[in-house]
Parts: sequence; structure tokens; C-alpha cells
Amino acid sequence: SPFAGAFVVVPYKDGDMIDQIYLFPEYRHNGIAKEIINKLKENNRNLYAWMYKNNNAAYNLFAGLGFRTYKETERNIFMKYDFLISLQECLDGIKHGYCDIYGNKYITFHDKFKEEYCLQRPEEVLENKMGINFDLVELERDILSTRDVDLRTYLMMSSSKDEDNSHAFLVYKDDKYYYWYEYSWLKYRGIHRYNNKENLFRDILIKYSKVINCEVEDIKLYMYDKPRYGINYNKFIRHVLAGSENLNK
Repeated sequence: SPFAGAFVVVPYKDGDMIDQIYLFPEYRHNGIAKEIINKLKENNRNLYAWMYKNNNAAYNLFAGLGFRTYKETERNIFMKYDFLISLQECLDGIKHGYCDIYGNKYITFHDKFKEEYCLQRPEEVLENKMGINFDLVELERDILSTRDVDLRTYLMMSSSKDEDNSHAFLVYKDDKYYYWYEYSWLKYRGIHRYNNKENLFRDILIKYSKVINCEVEDIKLYMYDKPRYGINYNKFIRHVLAGSENLNK
């Protein structure tokens, strides 16, 4: 047969439901079902699946691809793909630290950090299991950009104190809410939801002002676009400052 099988996707809730995936016996257990599901994940922001409770193979397949149970009935399990869980699992195990232009790895900052720090590519962060907030935001951007998410990246800097105090973070939105996704700032690691962008900025600026011991009004806030990989700290800051005006005026 020229066909390996068939799959059925139907409209469901706020997205689509994978209703069935059927493969002829000779095409099973070779990754085709996984490939189909991953393709559907790329094109469907809200993707669901269901299976009978005794179908452990199907459950394990979907669970391994980022689906989580959200409802059970007497006979069935309903799952939803959660790209944020997948993002969190991707970031798990990444430690605070950085790489320099020579390929050396550091867990503490050294005297030539600004000149020798090297902004890593997302795949390098995953391989090195290490990064500072600049690196992690670019990894988050890389992952979320495949999910058709409306996202922005920002940098906070002190204007009244040492401008070495800076923090990059990522914000995304859906039809109802704004979200601050944070991984490198351990105290606030996770997803923070807000009704509007103003409340989001106010909250994170207040939190940051307490860390660097300054007034909220003394913090500069910039939105910036994707930087060039491989640049050092000084060039990263110049990229940010060239992109937009201080939003916290």
C-alpha cells in the first residue's frame, strides 16, 4: 500500500482534537505516530487527544510529547498539549552560569565578564546546561516562537546605581491575559498571569526594585528584538538601547 495509515483531527473547544491515528501493522513502532503528533503540535496552538483508559501505549506516547490529562470519564482519558509544560521540561536542569568567547564556562562572574561573555545559541544553552538570563530568554524565544505565541522581550536596568544591574525577561499574551514567564530569577521562577500589561510591568518593576534597592522610577525598562548570537555583554546592552526608548517614564 502507498499509505501508512490515516489520522483524523476534528474541531474541539478552543482548538482541535486528535480523534484517531491508525497505522497499518507493518508501519507501527517506527516513529510515524510521533512524527504526526509533532507536526500537529506545530500547527495547532490548542491541541487535544483522547484514548481509552486501558490504552497505556497511547497514554505514554502523548504524555511523552507534552500532553497532560485534564479530564477523565469512566472509560476515557482526555489530554491537552501544554507547550508551557514542554518549555519548562526543556529548561529543567539548566544552571546559572555563562560561557565566554573562548568556550570556557563560569558559575561566577570574573573581571572580564563584559568583554568576554558570549551570548549562546539556544542549542548551546541546552548542550552546556548553563546560561544567564540573556541566554535563557533567547532559548525561551526560540521555543515559543514555534508556537505562534505573541511574545515580547524586555530588559530592566538601574538608572541611579551601577548599570551592571540588569535583568532580561519574556512576556507573552493570549486573547485574555498577559504572562510573565521567568526561569533564571529563581525566587519568581514560573508563570505569572496579569489582566493587562500595565499591571505586569508594575509588579515586576516593584519586585526588581527591592532586589537592587532603588525606587521603581529609577529603573529603565526597554523592549528589544532578537539579538545576534555570539555578542558580548556590552554589545548586548547596546543592542537593547538602540531598539526602543525607556518604557518606564
